[in-house]
Amino acid sequence: MLSYLAARLYPVLLGWFLYGGVLAVTRHPRLARIYLLANVGILVATVIASVVTLIRLAVSAPQPDTAVTAPLYLALVLVGLAIGITLGVRRRTPPAQSLDATGRSGI
Repeated sequence: MLSYLAARLYPVLLGWFLYGGVLAVTRHPRLARIYLLANVGILVATVIASVVTLIRLAVSAPQPDTAVTAPLYLALVLVGLAIGITLGVRRRTPPAQSLDATGRSGI
């Protein structure tokens, strides 16, 4: 029953995701960096979880209990998200360099 109720939120979630991406990329370069690095952190965490799952399947370990692995996966993805956001906030853009009349850098 709960999954049927949650399915109604998917269009809202998709709209929020797309709006956040467009807003971050078009208006604020700093927000774009934070947004993109946070998503990269989530993707890296997902790849790590997938590799661990494939290794577990190759070793022929017993089927893991989803009551244990689901919260672990969520924690791993949230750590990836937090690391991506932290890197995005702390990363500085290099200052712009002025060019002389010939188009060369003054440095």
